[in-house]
Order: sequence, then C-alpha cells, then structure tokens
Amino acid sequence: MSMGHGTHATRQSGFSLIWVIAVITIMASLSTAVLNMSTTAVKNEMMLTFDNQARFLAESGINYAANYASNILSGATNTPLTILNGRTITTGLGTGNKIELTVTTSPSNAYDYVVTSVGTVNEGEPFEAKYSVTNVINAPDSGTGVYIVQTKQGVATASPTSVSVSSSSLNDYTAGISFDPTRAGTGNQVASANFNNGVGSLLRGIRVYFTYNISAGSNADGFIFAIKNGTWNGPRDAGGPQAGVSHGSFLGYAGPGYPYWGHGLGLRPPKIGVEFDIYTNSGHSGSPTVSSDGRNDPDNHHLGNVFWGSTWSIGTNATVAPTNSYSTSSYYGYDDNVHNFGGANDKTDYRPFNPDGSDNDPGGSGRPGLLSITRTNMVGTASPVPVRVEVIRPTAVVSTNSTSAYYNMYAYVIKTWQNCTGAGCNDIGTDYTGTSPTMQYTLYLTAAEHTMFQFFVFGYQVSTGAQTGQYTFSIPKIGMR
Repeated sequence: MSMGHGTHATRQSGFSLIWVIAVITIMASLSTAVLNMSTTAVKNEMMLTFDNQARFLAESGINYAANYASNILSGATNTPLTILNGRTITTGLGTGNKIELTVTTSPSNAYDYVVTSVGTVNEGEPFEAKYSVTNVINAPDSGTGVYIVQTKQGVATASPTSVSVSSSSLNDYTAGISFDPTRAGTGNQVASANFNNGVGSLLRGIRVYFTYNISAGSNADGFIFAIKNGTWNGPRDAGGPQAGVSHGSFLGYAGPGYPYWGHGLGLRPPKIGVEFDIYTNSGHSGSPTVSSDGRNDPDNHHLGNVFWGSTWSIGTNATVAPTNSYSTSSYYGYDDNVHNFGGANDKTDYRPFNPDGSDNDPGGSGRPGLLSITRTNMVGTASPVPVRVEVIRPTAVVSTNSTSAYYNMYAYVIKTWQNCTGAGCNDIGTDYTGTSPTMQYTLYLTAAEHTMFQFFVFGYQVSTGAQTGQYTFSIPKIGMR
C-alpha cells in the first residue's frame, strides 16, 4: 500500500514539475515577445521622428525657394528661380541630412515655377528617411520695378520707359502689370521714397499721368488702370478668369485670376479702377455667375469707373482679412466691373455702385461716372493717348451725424482726364485745374475699408478674349498729394 501511495506521490510531483517547466517556457516566450514588441515600438517611434525631421527639411526647402522669389520681387536679385534647380543644401543640417531642390518652369503660367524639395535624414543608414514636397511659386522678374504676371510667357515686356502687350496672335490672355517708382522709369522721384517693393503709402491720395496706345487692329477687350489697397494686395496679384477659362471681359480686374498669382484671390477690395473698354459685353445675368460675360457695356467704346462687386464681404475689423474674402467662394468677385451693378454705397449698404452711362457723380460734381468714347479716340490713334488720374483720399469722415446717409464714411474722389493735353497735365506735383475732368466719381468707404487703403498698389490690368489686342503703356508718372 505504501508503495502504491509512494508511486502516486511521485507521479503528482512529476506532473507538477512538467507544469512548472511549461509555465516557465510560456513566460520566457512571452517575455521574448514583449521584448520584441518593445523593440519594434521603439523602432517605429524612431522612424516617425526621422520622417518628421525629413518633412521639416523638405518644407524648409520650399521656404528657401520662396525667400529667393521674394528677393527677385524686391529687385535684390534678377536671376530666375531656376538657378535653384539641382541645388543641394547640407550646411548646418548635420551629418547625413540634406535638402535637394528641383525647379522647372510651369508650361501654362508665366513666371510660375514648380519647386520640389526633398528632405533626407540619415542618408545611407538603416534609419534613412525621405520626404518630398512640391509647390508652385510665382517669381516674376522685377529688377526694373515692373512686375508682370501673365497667362502666357513673353507677351507683355517692359523697357525703361514703356510696357508692350502684343497679343495679336494670342487669344484668352490676361495680365497684371504693377510698378515700383523707386526703380521704374523716370519722373517718379516725388513718390519713390513712399514705396517699398511695389507697395506705397496712399497718404492723402495720388496724381498719375500715363499714355496708352491701342493698335488699329485691336478688337478686344481693353484695360483698367487700377489702384488697389496694399493691405491685402501686392504687385503679384491680378484678377481674370481661372486657368483654362475664357473671360476677356474681366479685363484682368474681376475674377480670381490664376491660383498661384499672389494670394490666389484676384484683386481684393477695396479697389478703384478706371476702365478703358473697346469691346461690347452687353447685358448681364443679374447674378455674378462664373459663366456670365455680360458687363452691361454700352454699345460702343467707353471709359468708366469700376470698384468691386456685390458678392464681396469685407470684415469690420481692419486688422483681419476680409471675411472669407467672398460671401460665396465660387464667385471670386466676378461682378467687379459690371456696370449698373452694386449697392447704395451708404451707411445702410456699404457696397459700391459701378456706374453706367446715366449715373453722375454722387458727390455732386455733375460729372459722369461712365462715358461713351468714339473708337477713333481710343484705338488706332496717331499718337499715344495721354491720361491723368487723381484720387483724393480724405483725412476725415463725411459726417459724424448718425442721421447722415454717409455717417462715419470717407469720401474718395476719383478724377480722370482722357486725352489730357493741356499745360500742366503731366505735372504730378500739383492738382490739375486746366479743364474739367472727363469723368469724376465719389466712392464712400467705411472706416475699416479706409484703413485698408493706408497702402496701395497701382498698375494696368489687361486681357483679351476671343478677339486680339495690341497695347503700349508708358511707365506711369506718379506723385503723392
């Protein structure tokens, strides 16, 4: 019996030993698995860190190219952005780290460059990481102080005294041409100290003198001399249709323009335009739709004042950007140069009104805000047509009486002389009083809009649609009031 009992105990002991060994084996396996899991987690964490470092390097490469583009814009360098193509940056990045840049010209947009930046960390090591970022940077040559953004390369060209736009064989063309008086042409010494990289202080307003010539064979669409607030616009901003869309009627002033121009939001208000239109885009759909070419143009050539459309929504706080820039994102200011369109432009409805042929200056001068012009006085003239524009920027509001229609609003007066040949017409040192303006119009701005117009950018906006056009503009002479 005892023997049998002993045999039973031995069996139980043996079973327990086998169980303990099994448990130890399982625990060892688990420990190994946990260790492997821990090592994998560390590896993954390290790779995530290196990937982030590579991304930061790639983004730094894009910023490097953007800063170089800023130097082109300021005139600090005139070497095109393609000089960065193939450039490798290693200085200060640590062993095994680098940034590689590839820069190519865009096949569709002038002065647009496709920049690819590749950041590499731990090159040639087990934990090597790479990250690539591609962006489009607009960098027009601006060493002359003439900033040209255009949809087709080489159409608009600048000399020390003029800008030539020869689109006789090119349809669907849009351009924005802005100026920096510190470097552009002659006769701008009065204003030069007031500018920095194409953006000036508007002070109490400006006096501008320029000439234009439109060749006899030109049929469309015209141009706008524009004064744009410099708070939200720069020399590289321009309007016009989106890429691949034909709307010469926008005259490079209305619409969002190309997405890589400046802010990619067209010309943001407040802005003031003097339109020289040589093509009739009659009628309008009644709403600022993308497809509408109708500008409510009269049935002949005309001059007119244009401002911005009813779809814009400008915030009341001047320290922030306009509210979403547009009340409806698909509009992008498509109605900015539609005549007989807009709001009351008073304290109850801030929206400006784009006058038509029957609208005189709301400021009481009795002058028109739009005027029909005989074609031969605009197109194919024997000599360039001289133009003078004055913008009077007020220092005080129209009224502090809350019952006034223009309560706490500022009255900007825009005077335009077409074919201005009188003595002193080209004198930008003093206001011109030789003859009455061809057109005169008063625009009322809120305090927020007035603050945005502390700074300004000026120049020509030009386009062609299904027709063609050839233009020559002088470098504008500009003086501060």
